[in-house]
Amino acid sequence: MMMAAERILPGSGAVLVVGLGLTGWSVVRYLALTGQDVVVTDTRKKPPYLDALLTEFPGIPFHHAKGEIEAEGFATVIASPGIAVTGSNVIGDVELFAREAKAPIIAITGSNGKSTVTMLVQRMLDCAGTQALAGGNIGTPVLDLLSKPAPDYYVLELSSFQLDTTTSLRPLAAVVLNVSEDHLDRYDTMADYVSSKLHIYHGAVRRIINRDDPRMRSLPSRNGDISFGMDEPSSGDLGIRLYGKERWLCCGDNRLVAESALSLRGEQNI
Repeated sequence: MMMAAERILPGSGAVLVVGLGLTGWSVVRYLALTGQDVVVTDTRKKPPYLDALLTEFPGIPFHHAKGEIEAEGFATVIASPGIAVTGSNVIGDVELFAREAKAPIIAITGSNGKSTVTMLVQRMLDCAGTQALAGGNIGTPVLDLLSKPAPDYYVLELSSFQLDTTTSLRPLAAVVLNVSEDHLDRYDTMADYVSSKLHIYHGAVRRIINRDDPRMRSLPSRNGDISFGMDEPSSGDLGIRLYGKERWLCCGDNRLVAESALSLRGEQNI
């Protein structure tokens, strides 16, 4: 629970939106359009979307938080990903999205490469003849995706901060691409950071595991797991095999594509 430097006393059913950047603004619009009682706060006196809030929703109160905020009395607190807020009533925009999404979700996280992989997966799905919408920690906030007709798939890039405030996500497929030391100003230990990343696998139908990452390789195996790595793959897994002098991306013994046919160069893109 956030402890008080100043206290905001809303009605018992109100939702407090913490942060009025791009994500916070998408949350405000979503809540307002679904008829909820909303209060907004930000530690910045003039956050990026304050003028838009005052113009489009003049009835929604904005409070400049000069210090920490007493959040008691709010039904729900929705915090933007970069803002550390604790409490049993704290969720994020991805949690709201997961409760409402009407199409399967492919969820992607990792310390490095998640934006590239998100864009590639979205593009591959489109090329396969299905419609996919991408968003999350990349480009479009997730709640803005709900304003469009439901696609065949959602492809979401998710940060550890977003995963910390999400419990209802049930991805069709989920992957932790890699984990390296990052955000240790936010997490007490590296183990805490890794644990946040692993939240993406909770409730996932299919887990995609990086077997080259020792932290991921040590996960207890689960039926339906698929692993990927730069070595030769076992049956059903993804990896690299050498045929003659040519490296191939393979699923088990099945050749998928030759390295020379890839337009993206570099080991990380393979």
